[in-house]
Amino acid sequence: MTVPDADIAQLRRMVAEPTETTYTDEVLTTIIESFPMMDERGVAPYYYDVTTNPPTQVAVVGWYPTWDKNAAAAAVWEEKAAAVAQDFDYPTYQGGTYQQSRVYQSYLRQARYYAAKRQIKTGKGIPSPSRNRYGDLYIANLAEGLWDE
Repeated sequence: MTVPDADIAQLRRMVAEPTETTYTDEVLTTIIESFPMMDERGVAPYYYDVTTNPPTQVAVVGWYPTWDKNAAAAAVWEEKAAAVAQDFDYPTYQGGTYQQSRVYQSYLRQARYYAAKRQIKTGKGIPSPSRNRYGDLYIANLAEGLWDE
């Protein structure tokens, strides 16, 4: 899939990277493409073919390319934070201090901001142990009385 230039430009604004010095368009495209999501018609980007071992990912024909740019922005901010994680605070000879660790904290704050705005992912919950299995008489977090049949 090809990510539109408008999506790349929007991600650049979200992560404060206006030039290609640190992140090229190809790198941002790869990051964006790692967060596909269901399009507005409810079509998923792929499904898993479970007839193969291991299951393989199959692209869905008719999926309108849609990506979660907030999740991509959170990933970029986390990467930027990792790049400055080793920075530390130190005093100067004039009595002041360089507080370089605040850059790291600021980047993580931005990562949390965009992670909180990412799209909701859903999944199917499978109860375990199953009610169909015999011998499961006690489950720690199950309300009492539900297994009395």
